Parts: sequence; structure tokens; C-alpha cells
Amino acid sequence: MSVYAGSDGYNYIDTVGAEDSRNLSDAYVLNQAQRDLYKRKVKQVKVIWISNPNERESSTIQRQAKYIGAIDKDIWKSVLVVIREPGFQLESKAQGIQTAIKEYSNTTDSITVPVIGYLNIDWVKDSPEYILHLG
Repeated sequence: MSVYAGSDGYNYIDTVGAEDSRNLSDAYVLNQAQRDLYKRKVKQVKVIWISNPNERESSTIQRQAKYIGAIDKDIWKSVLVVIREPGFQLESKAQGIQTAIKEYSNTTDSITVPVIGYLNIDWVKDSPEYILHLG
């Protein structure tokens, strides 16, 4: 787990997350993260869940939702979902995540988690300053 001090007075924490490539169990990673948060006396946590678009509740999404849900029973009130490159179908591309949130929220209440999408554009350093209109 890495902790970054922000200029705004907040700390930003990057955890290994679910399905770590070093073959650490999710339970171990979560336990270590909770231990480190306790040692740093962190009492409030916000989660940014970054995911690939998926209309279905894949096993990866299920594991990630289970992992997030294990942090705290009310954690879903503090989660922001970010979908990578959803195109023009953000709602349908987030359907798998919405289903997993309902399943792993451990409540019968309606959970509303904000979902946003983003498109990553890498600019070439030597690209022209303007692009000609072709029409």
C-alpha cells in the first residue's frame, strides 16, 4: 500500500487491490490495508473503483465488489465508479458493476453509487498544433 500526501490536506492511498499479480490473496491484501489504515489513524475512506466496461457481472467484477464491500458495511456511500472508455453507453457498460454492488452491499436498501466514464487520449509530443478540418 502506498500513501501519498495531497496538497489539500488529504492522504491518497493506492492499494494492491483484488486479483493482485503477485498472487496475494484478497483477504491478505485487505487485512494489510486495514492494518495500515489503523496505524495511520485513518477514520474516513473514499474508494475510486476503476473498471473496464462490462454489461455483465463478470467474476472479476464480483471479486472487486466483494473486496470493496468487506471494507465497511456502509462503504458504498463513499464509492465512485470510473469506467474506462465506455463510449456513448455508460449506463449499459456499468450494468455489471451495478448488479455486483446490489449483490455485495449487504443491505436491502437501494444503493446509488455515482458512475462516470473517461476516455484516455495520448497526445504525441510532435503532433501539429492544429488539426485540419476535412470537410
